[in-house]
Amino acid sequence: MEELVKLVPEGIANFNKRFVGMRRLESVEIEVNFSDGTTARADAVVGCDGIRSSVRQVLIGRKSAEDDVSFSSTVA
Repeated sequence: MEELVKLVPEGIANFNKRFVGMRRLESVEIEVNFSDGTTARADAVVGCDGIRSSVRQVLIGRKSAEDDVSFSSTVA
């Protein structure tokens, strides 16, 4: 992650946040909501939160992401 963060302007990447939801705004932006009450706006959201992804659950509308995924034994 440290190498990826070097590619964006300082202060853009934030860590230690727990995703709780998101919604599309009237513009092309997406508002992302976090458990600490903060929000962020973005043009795109990339869910990199693992096999039990909260982002995936919101996008596909299922309560349990584990129903549709299995570990491929591959890591990057």
